[in-house]
Amino acid sequence: MKVPTNYHNPFITGQPALGSDFFGHSNILHNVQSFLKNDKLAHFFVFGKRRSGKTSLLKFIHNNVASADILPIYINLQDKADFSQNELALFFSKKIVSKLAFDFSFSENYNAIQFIEELLPKISEKNKIILFLLDEFDVFCEEKSSERKNKLIDFLHKASQKSVQNKIPFKLIIAAGENYRSEIQNKCAAFAGSGEKYYISDFNKKTTQALLQLSEPKITFGKKAIKKIYQYTGGNPYFTQCLAYKVYDAAEQNKSRHISEKMIKWQFAPTIKVYGSGAEVIWHRLADFHKIILYFAALNKSNFSAKLISSTARKKNINIQTQETSTALIKLKESNFLKEINCKKYKFSIEFFRKWIILYISKSEIETIYKNLTTI
Repeated sequence: MKVPTNYHNPFITGQPALGSDFFGHSNILHNVQSFLKNDKLAHFFVFGKRRSGKTSLLKFIHNNVASADILPIYINLQDKADFSQNELALFFSKKIVSKLAFDFSFSENYNAIQFIEELLPKISEKNKIILFLLDEFDVFCEEKSSERKNKLIDFLHKASQKSVQNKIPFKLIIAAGENYRSEIQNKCAAFAGSGEKYYISDFNKKTTQALLQLSEPKITFGKKAIKKIYQYTGGNPYFTQCLAYKVYDAAEQNKSRHISEKMIKWQFAPTIKVYGSGAEVIWHRLADFHKIILYFAALNKSNFSAKLISSTARKKNINIQTQETSTALIKLKESNFLKEINCKKYKFSIEFFRKWIILYISKSEIETIYKNLTTI
C-alpha cells in the first residue's frame, strides 16, 4: 500500500524524539534548571535502561535550555573511548572556544592541565554557562576499562571540581546505561557520588494512556487495547512507542479508526521481530540469577543442561554450581518462562531470544550482575 505524502505516525521509533514528539519526562527541566543555578554542583548523571530515551532526553534539554546565557553542547562519546586525556581536553576546548567565540591559542603540546588551569577560568569572563551534554558515557565502563579510560573519567572529575571550587559556569550532564550504574558508582565513586542524578523510569499506566492518546482524534485506542499494550510492554518507553507505531500503521492500512485488543495481539509478534525491544523488556523482567543462566545457555545454543551451563560459566570466571543452575532452570520452567517464549504470550522462538542475548548482552553486564549478587 502506498503511504500518502501527508501521512504522519505520531509515535517515534529508531530516532531521538524531538520537540513536541518528546514524551513522558519533561519534568526533568525543573531538575536541570535547579542544577544550572546551583554553583555547588557541576555535573548531573542521567541513568536509564537501553532504549529508554537517554539521547532524546539530552537533546530535549539542549533545545529547551539554550538561550543567550546558557550554551549547551551535545557530544556523543561513542567514538571517544580511545582518546587520551589530552586529546579529550583539546576536543572539549575547541568546542568551548568556538561556542564562546574568544581568542585562545593552543600550544603544540596542549594538555588536560592547561584545559583545567587556563581555559576553564576564561569561561567566567563571558558570563555564560557552558553545558556539555555527554551521551554514551558507557564506553568508559565497557569490559575492563583500560588505564586510559580511567584517566578520562579522572579528567572529567577534576574539571568538575575546578568548576565548583572557582565557581566557573562549566556544567556536565552525563547519560549512562542503567546496567552500568553500579559500576560507575564503584569505579568513580567520588565523581558519581558528588553529582546530581536523574533516573529514567518506565511509563506508568497513566502515562502510557496519555501517550496513546496522541493518535486522537484520527485513531483511538480502546481501553482493553491500552491495557494489553501496558501488559506486554511493562511501560518500557521505547517498546511502547514501537508497538503503538506498528499498530497505528496497521490501522491506517486497514482504514480503521479504532484499535482493539485483538489488533494489539496481532501486531505484537511482528513488532518484536522488527525492533527486538520486546525481548529487552522480557530480559529486564527476569531475576538477576536467571539472566546469568540464560546468558550461558545462549552461548551453548540454548542447551539447557545445568552441568554444561555451569561449566561454561566457570570458564568465564563466573562461579555457579550445577545444583544452583538446576534449581534456576526448574523455576524458569515452573513459571512457564521457557514455554511462553514459544507460544501464546510472547510468540517468538527461543532461538530468536538466544540470538538477541548474544547480540545485545555483554559479558561485562553479566559480570556486573554476578558481582552484585555475590556482594549482597
